[in-house]
Amino acid sequence: MNRSTLEHARNLVLVAGALAFIGVVASVGCSSSESNRTAHAASDPAARTVTIPVEGMSCSACVARVRKTLKGIASIQAVEVNLEHRNVQVRYLDGQISPERLVAVINQLGYKAGRPSVEASPPVAEPQ
Repeated sequence: MNRSTLEHARNLVLVAGALAFIGVVASVGCSSSESNRTAHAASDPAARTVTIPVEGMSCSACVARVRKTLKGIASIQAVEVNLEHRNVQVRYLDGQISPERLVAVINQLGYKAGRPSVEASPPVAEPQ
């Protein structure tokens, strides 16, 4: 096999993995535990906020895809995706998921996530 064929095969494996992950996340759906996580977001001392730059988002469908995927992860409390600034702000439970894992999830969707910046800030405002 030549280098181009190997690279193509690697890309297909990455896409297949991302699609499998999206399928798992989509099958979880919305539950009452999601609203409970959001309700306790402000009072949870283990919660942290991270901002991650994201290249490749170009429309509202991209924003919705990133938001839905990240919100489907159990330890995520709130997600705000900003198309204008090309970043994602995520409030998560420290110790249950890492910013590096969030970067990997975004990359699996086909976007290019940059270096995460963990903040000691108030929780992300969840849209009502």
